[in-house]
Amino acid sequence: MDFVKNINADRENTDAFTEKLWMGIQNGDKDCYEKLFNEYSDKMLAYGMKYTTDRDLIKECIQSVFVYIFVNRKKLAAVHNTSGYLLASFRHELFHSLNERSSRFSYLEEMPEFKLEVKFASQHIEKMDDESLKVRSQLIKAIDNLSPRQKEIIYLYYIQELPLKDVAQIMNMEYQSARNLLSRSLTHLRNSSELKDYSSFLSTFFMALMSFS
Repeated sequence: MDFVKNINADRENTDAFTEKLWMGIQNGDKDCYEKLFNEYSDKMLAYGMKYTTDRDLIKECIQSVFVYIFVNRKKLAAVHNTSGYLLASFRHELFHSLNERSSRFSYLEEMPEFKLEVKFASQHIEKMDDESLKVRSQLIKAIDNLSPRQKEIIYLYYIQELPLKDVAQIMNMEYQSARNLLSRSLTHLRNSSELKDYSSFLSTFFMALMSFS
């Protein structure tokens, strides 16, 4: 049965869209499998690049996750939060692979460091006045001073725009712990010495003018 032809109308409803994809995959529909891969592989690649610049390793980990899904499709329980499941699985696979390649850290004791580089779209920079350019510079410094975990939760929640329940699953945290971490991260930004004079419009500036690579 070709599920893919019947699901495009559900694109605006992500839960319904991905639920039908999982149904198709469990029934061996390769079009649904390919659709799921195309839907999430770029997000997984972008996420992986925050931990390592080894694109080949990242792609291997992505492939491993999807191979596991297809091989075990009949055994997998229904997945209701696809982003959380896929990115959590990918994160685990990536950490395991990095751990195998390096003795500098242990997966269980010390995680690889999350790196978040901040860039502004050129068209936004061209429209900035001197004050906005100053805020841009200070915001970059403030974000650079966040801990790796704080950078990661801001990336997942604001840049990947994932629900907090998915973020908690990906980062292997309880929901309330993730909520607390996000709150502390934003408070740290608002209270940072770099942004103390700009906290009143930090959120608007953060969301409207920034793109992350």
